[in-house]
Amino acid sequence: MFRSWSLRPLPGAVDVVIVGAGIMGLATAYHLARDHGARRILVLDAGYLCGGASGRNGGGVRAQWSSEANVQLMRESLAMCKEFAHEHRINTWFRQGGYLFLARDEKRAAELSKSVELQRRLGLETRLIDAAEAQRIVPQLEPTGVLAASFNADDAVVFPWPFVWGFAEGARALGVDIHTFCRVHAVETSPLVAPYAAAKAAMLSLTRTSAIEGKPKGIRANAVLPGAVDTPMLWDNPNIKSGAEVIDKADVGKPEEVAAVIAFLASDEASFMTGACVNVDGGRLAKL
Repeated sequence: MFRSWSLRPLPGAVDVVIVGAGIMGLATAYHLARDHGARRILVLDAGYLCGGASGRNGGGVRAQWSSEANVQLMRESLAMCKEFAHEHRINTWFRQGGYLFLARDEKRAAELSKSVELQRRLGLETRLIDAAEAQRIVPQLEPTGVLAASFNADDAVVFPWPFVWGFAEGARALGVDIHTFCRVHAVETSPLVAPYAAAKAAMLSLTRTSAIEGKPKGIRANAVLPGAVDTPMLWDNPNIKSGAEVIDKADVGKPEEVAAVIAFLASDEASFMTGACVNVDGGRLAKL
């Protein structure tokens, strides 16, 4: 159920509802419509475009990261940001002036050196430099105490608002319905599942709280939300046995598929992920 202050009426039925008209929500709507042929997409936001985090950030776009997955992802992001203005006909103020990272102790210098080695192996032009060269790049820099630095001239900065506007206009042109100042009032559920629903909601909140409390200690907390998985627990369910609930076998996952996601979240490759709740359900929730 939605509560809207928009002058336009909400559609009676849609195939996809996206809550949040930030850059993630709008990009998702745009690519669902453009690349996957999705129709009847509704995007809702409690405020105005650029009113949240997507409109209140520094606009940094860099590939200097310490994990292979992040480096590769951000290389693609840099390329996308570079072409965004041409694709969407909007100025993003994309400027490649480079990013400079400093190390003022031995531990950080060693980490920086390791990151630069990884980035260069993946094809980046990142350089490990000394304090004198860092000051030549940024003359205002006080080099005292700087043991090492890394610099990549391809890293960039953008003005974030045009990305929101560009995705919004692109999505609208593809038929996406965007409503601002429209709050989600409730999410409808099923009867007779109060303990189950309460436990699941508590787990989501516990995951986010644990992520916040654990971050200063280097502890990450993520949750995996599996759908129907081929286990005795699924097939012994009374509703399944009685036929009250029918599940297409094509929508049933394997235990190994869920385990692979858990293994990834526990690995160093997911070092930047915490507080995430990951659906592993073959797209079952995406249909709701």
